[in-house]
Amino acid sequence: MAITGGAKVSDKIGVINALIKQCDTVIIGGAMSYTFLRALSGHVGTSPCELDKLDVAADILVNALESNVRLVLPEDVVVTEEFSADAKPHVCEARQMPDNMGGMDMGPRTIEKFKSFLKDAGTVVWNGPLGVFEFNQFANGTREIARAVAESGAVSIIGGGDSAAAIEQLGFPTVITHISTGGRRFFGADRGQRAARHRLPDGCR
Repeated sequence: MAITGGAKVSDKIGVINALIKQCDTVIIGGAMSYTFLRALSGHVGTSPCELDKLDVAADILVNALESNVRLVLPEDVVVTEEFSADAKPHVCEARQMPDNMGGMDMGPRTIEKFKSFLKDAGTVVWNGPLGVFEFNQFANGTREIARAVAESGAVSIIGGGDSAAAIEQLGFPTVITHISTGGRRFFGADRGQRAARHRLPDGCR
């Protein structure tokens, strides 16, 4: 299975399509998930959202469906009125964010949902943080998924500088099988969105 996060869909188009070809479950979190939620007619408030990539997100959703791949999005999120470390957090439905608030982290239901997919995973590939992990108050989602990956017993591959930094900051680097700062190049997707110079291990399930 694969977990992908980070800020922008435009940065991960090739990565996601490559993962869909090689995994049976792809989890999407972090700020990029808001574009997917908006593409599904969700209300994402002031969350970062690439309006010019809604069609791309919709195409990826269709690609996953036609490929019989589970593409999993957040069900609930932690939102705030301000983007700051000490902003007051609120939990709401992922597709019903208030107009004056933006997403900062995954909600508790989403964390448990994402963790449930890790229980039977043989290989976990992770690229991109799942929330504003730089602010401790909003690092819970990334921390809990990192802990679940570490405890799953799966072969775990972390790619990308932000992902590596999150794993290091949250204290899990020694229990991850492989950490690379290569990001898209590591996962075999270049700027032209062509996949797979580097194939993921067999059994990415």
